[in-house]
Amino acid sequence: MKTENKYTLGKCDYNGDGRPNCTAKLTWTLEDRDGKIRFSMSGEIWQPDGRDILAGGQCVDTVTALFPNDTRAARMAEVWRRWHMNDCCPGCEHQREWNTAEEITLQHFTWSPKFHATRKEAEAGTMPPEEYARWKEISAHVMRATINSAAPKHETPVVKELLKAGWIIPGKIETKTAGWIYETEHPQGLLCKPCPVCGYKYGTAWKYEEIPPEILAEIRSW
Repeated sequence: MKTENKYTLGKCDYNGDGRPNCTAKLTWTLEDRDGKIRFSMSGEIWQPDGRDILAGGQCVDTVTALFPNDTRAARMAEVWRRWHMNDCCPGCEHQREWNTAEEITLQHFTWSPKFHATRKEAEAGTMPPEEYARWKEISAHVMRATINSAAPKHETPVVKELLKAGWIIPGKIETKTAGWIYETEHPQGLLCKPCPVCGYKYGTAWKYEEIPPEILAEIRSW
């Protein structure tokens, strides 16, 4: 069974032309899935003629910010931030306070010209046996620091040695949030990090979190 309702906040000047002629709405749903209640909410900004939306989806913060004096809308946004899609929680109850949205800068590494040249020499079979044995060890370290799926994206002691020796060089830089980064990639990464209380590894399943009865009653009153 699914319950859906809309709350109309009013008209706003979404187009920035000085005319408050776009209707803003919030839509919430409660759906019973085999005894588990799932809550979701979305925002909508409608064209002046009401034929289509100018913005929609997970823009609840954007919509409610246009009506700073609407206390009901502010509360709805608060509940949305806490309980939206409560059947798709990536963490356990103990990981709720983890800062999974923290932005972290990742430094990728790639093969250097020296590594490419030495690799060709090794493949040609012209390398002395003792040098080849050393090369195999270096090559394994380089592969783990570059093309491995969970390669470190920061300067570990091994990476520093490879950089110093000229086997690898810095590659692209990217920014991701902690919840999408493995701890093997960066010490601040939280993806698959086990909970110190229950052992659940963050992000390995969608967990269900039951909404308290008083919050459900509040949602139904909107």
